[in-house]
Amino acid sequence: MRKVYLVLLLPLFIGCGGQYVPVSGRITLNGEPLADAYVTFQPVGGGNLEPGPGSYAKTDADGRFTLRVVGDERSGARVGPHMVSISAYTGAVPEPTEERVARIENLVPERYNTETTLRFEVPAGGTTEARFELISP
Repeated sequence: MRKVYLVLLLPLFIGCGGQYVPVSGRITLNGEPLADAYVTFQPVGGGNLEPGPGSYAKTDADGRFTLRVVGDERSGARVGPHMVSISAYTGAVPEPTEERVARIENLVPERYNTETTLRFEVPAGGTTEARFELISP
């Protein structure tokens, strides 16, 4: 369970700076819109240990999202490469208690969140085409 919260909170601990542009897109799982999913973009920079704050969003019923910058709530994401994490849970995410933790299930495979392999390059002009077509066995 710690992995789930670490993925959701990781962007809060990263530094700030850089150019931010509008980013939106859509997420599907097995060809269907992924509603109420949490998506985070975390900038990754060559030798830069603090490439800037991450961005996050929650998808709507059609799997669409628009990113916001963590910490100051402006729209967008930093220009450049990002590690992307996507999670969606059965029911509401409960408070972390021993009793309730066992009932939460991430509908998205770990390769897209706690062990993410997803990457996205945010272009200088921003994009409305940040699309992720996830597959679950």
